[in-house]
Amino acid sequence: MNHEYKPALFRGHLEECLIEFAATERKSTSDGGYARTVAAIAAFCGVEPTTVKRWFRPNASRPKGEPLIKLLCCLDAAGYRVIEWERLPKGRRHFAELIGFGLVTSERAAAMLGYTTSSTMYQVLIGRAGASEKKDQAMWDAWKERRDDLERNRASTKLQLTHDAARSTREPSPQTSPVLRSRFRATILLMEGLLALLDDNHPEAISDREFEDLRRSAETVLRLSAHLTTISSRLMSSSERSKETRP
Repeated sequence: MNHEYKPALFRGHLEECLIEFAATERKSTSDGGYARTVAAIAAFCGVEPTTVKRWFRPNASRPKGEPLIKLLCCLDAAGYRVIEWERLPKGRRHFAELIGFGLVTSERAAAMLGYTTSSTMYQVLIGRAGASEKKDQAMWDAWKERRDDLERNRASTKLQLTHDAARSTREPSPQTSPVLRSRFRATILLMEGLLALLDDNHPEAISDREFEDLRRSAETVLRLSAHLTTISSRLMSSSERSKETRP
């Protein structure tokens, strides 16, 4: 996939893209669709839905650090070209995408580049600070090593954002009915069973013939990947926040 030349649904500065995206979603989605989209973006960015709704308002304060990178990746996956994002050097933008699409945690990314804090790294990634040639090369090399996985995560995020059937993956609250709690527990058990099967039958060992059979279920695989990407993104964001609050 040549990501650089994909057609854009809309191109503008961050605020313009957010306002256009929100207006389009309100007009085009079915009943409850807008709320589900907001919930999906919130889960992807590791914030509350009310925070996403605030981002959609004109002249609202914008996110910083990891939530900003994830929001930019979200808009990009949905077909919106943010001018500030496009103007970044490719190596830095691609490295930031590794964080945004859940392939590398903020902590790990900072360590890879030799930064003591992720906040310093984010100043570089959003273009507010420079970086040495060595660091720029390290970003480029990290992206090249993971670019296939990056494109898969980008595709699954796009699928999630453009399917009206997308649902929030937030764990049910204690007030949720016993039936829904039971279904959620069953989902966890199914994931554990699928993991055990894949651990025993490594995906890279799938034969060409079996892979052709798998291609017929491509949409199922991509939708499952989209949901798991959202869950893993929230888990990593939660883990990062827990580490930051520890004494």
